[in-house]
Amino acid sequence: QTQRDWLLQQELVGAGQESIQEVFQPEQLQTATVQNRSENSNKMPDIEVNFPFVKSKRSVLKILEMVVASVAFVCFAASSFTGAFLAVPLMEIFITLAFYLLYLLKLDSKITQLFWPLMDSVNSAFAALFLLIICIAAVLLRTTAGIITGSVFGFLGVLLYAVDTYVIFSLIAFNQTKTTSG
Repeated sequence: QTQRDWLLQQELVGAGQESIQEVFQPEQLQTATVQNRSENSNKMPDIEVNFPFVKSKRSVLKILEMVVASVAFVCFAASSFTGAFLAVPLMEIFITLAFYLLYLLKLDSKITQLFWPLMDSVNSAFAALFLLIICIAAVLLRTTAGIITGSVFGFLGVLLYAVDTYVIFSLIAFNQTKTTSG
């Protein structure tokens, strides 16, 4: 017997019934339990879409970062570069996509153990630094059309990630002064 059945039996005995079997047949008990389990399993977690974020400048900036990193990745891959020249842009595509989905689905307000804006700004700062290093190294190692194009988009990515770092740090600083003065 489950705890639920035992509680129901205690209620029925207290109400003058002899046992739970007199009120319900075993088949009915089993179907009721299955129905309750299926009703609970069909509930989806509350996922909200942050529509104002989709229209914001930060959203556009994140999308531009992913597009620029994708073009740099394709150009470096077409130039038969390997290693860090492919890993850094690809890694930043996925990390930026993760932050985009985090803000889009309002997961930053549900997962509160981490300070997401600070993590995002640190990621953007390191992305700008790593992209700058690989773009300079790529131009110094070989000069082909694919490498020049990949480096140009890489330098554009450095600019976008630096702007993203500045925007997020300014939002953090503005919110900090707002909360301490108010």
